[in-house]
Amino acid sequence: MRRVLRPGAVRDRLVEARLGRSDTYRPRAELSWPLDEARLDEISIAWPERYFWPPTEAWLEPLRRGLAEFVRVERTDLPQTDTPVVVIRVSMAGETHEVGIDYSDYTDIDETIAASVPLYFKMQHLATGYGERSVVPGGYVPNSPRLYDLLGGLRGVRSRPAVPRLFGRFSPNNDVRRQGIALLEGQQRFEFDGGLALQRYGAYLAEAARSAACLDLPGRGPLCFRLIDLLAIGCCIVGPPHEAVLHVPLEPGVHLTATRADLSNLVDAAAALLEDEDRRAAQQAAAADFFDRYLERRQLAAYYLHEILARIA
Repeated sequence: MRRVLRPGAVRDRLVEARLGRSDTYRPRAELSWPLDEARLDEISIAWPERYFWPPTEAWLEPLRRGLAEFVRVERTDLPQTDTPVVVIRVSMAGETHEVGIDYSDYTDIDETIAASVPLYFKMQHLATGYGERSVVPGGYVPNSPRLYDLLGGLRGVRSRPAVPRLFGRFSPNNDVRRQGIALLEGQQRFEFDGGLALQRYGAYLAEAARSAACLDLPGRGPLCFRLIDLLAIGCCIVGPPHEAVLHVPLEPGVHLTATRADLSNLVDAAAALLEDEDRRAAQQAAAADFFDRYLERRQLAAYYLHEILARIA
């Protein structure tokens, strides 16, 4: 029996198909963390064939692919714990070391693993730190590896005149999201498009690319996949400050517009942003540049390898 797709699903798939046929995204050639090729030749990484939680594949695949552009990465049957920490094995100069990659939605760490490995990358890294020498910021990743297939087309959309609106669409999994959406839906100063309902990934990205400004709100943790997606496109972002940090700090007023933590000035901040075309253009350029320099999969992989060489070698 054939499955009948809802009209919206057909439209969303057509949007993704058009984006995928558009210009190819060309990453920045120069690495923000230069690597010694002679030392890279000494490194090989054993990467788990399967994860404790299957969705992990989509989130860590860009990082694995990025690492594989520099060193040998072999998928193998590595034992994993029942926690959101992937443990890889790094072989270098005749020695093998375990390295943790914590992709948890939350800011706490697995103290047992962190104490047992020389290096522990934490993706929701508290700005205040952890007091554990092995723990370093792990950056963050997009919601799906498909972002890279669509990014050239998305940036093309972003370069055209924008729809004068604020866009934001989220699942209703915390009070901050519900509060932010309620504030925006209850005002009449500007157009807000979005709400507490999800849509197909490519269609969501296309709507973000078309919008003059986009909303960032936390998920289960301070950082959200949407933030990375929006930076990648080069969107003008507004939202509350983050309690977690990336491996390179985002600068409020440069890469995004930060509201008060309680969202009391969210509507005012968004309205001011929508009225200031020059400011939006500067933030859009800075956001895309930040992604290209620090978050694109090769750049993030270069950072991981830089830390491995600096802290383990």
